[in-house]
Amino acid sequence: MPKSDKSDEEGRFLCLEAIIQDELFLLVNIYRPNTSTQQTTFSRKLSDLINSDERYEQCKIILGGDFNVTVDPSKDCSGGNPVLKDSVKELEEILIENDLIEIWRIQNPDCKTFTWRQKTPLIQRRLDYWFIPESPQSRRCR
Repeated sequence: MPKSDKSDEEGRFLCLEAIIQDELFLLVNIYRPNTSTQQTTFSRKLSDLINSDERYEQCKIILGGDFNVTVDPSKDCSGGNPVLKDSVKELEEILIENDLIEIWRIQNPDCKTFTWRQKTPLIQRRLDYWFIPESPQSRRCR
């Protein structure tokens, strides 16, 4: 059952506060910009939004969407010249601050699958992720 929602003017994120099986969740869907500079700015805004709103302090966070970056080039890239972007640092900080893990990678530690591809030359990347609370029992503490 939704309690409240929030979005930005550019359509880059949608936050939905909801009660699911008597637990309070903040569901956050994002479409992160393409360039490193824009990604860094966006990640900082997202972190501020999640961590500065008192309503979200008791929520378990589920964060998903198109992050336009690979978290682990050795597993999330094929072809081309895979590079770890500097903007991954801000994403990692959000994950650490909110005790989030990438559930698909944990369940599929060695699997290579991709969510974006270019045909000529063949370049593939995994840019879409779902991050969930590390433990279903975990609560956010500050």
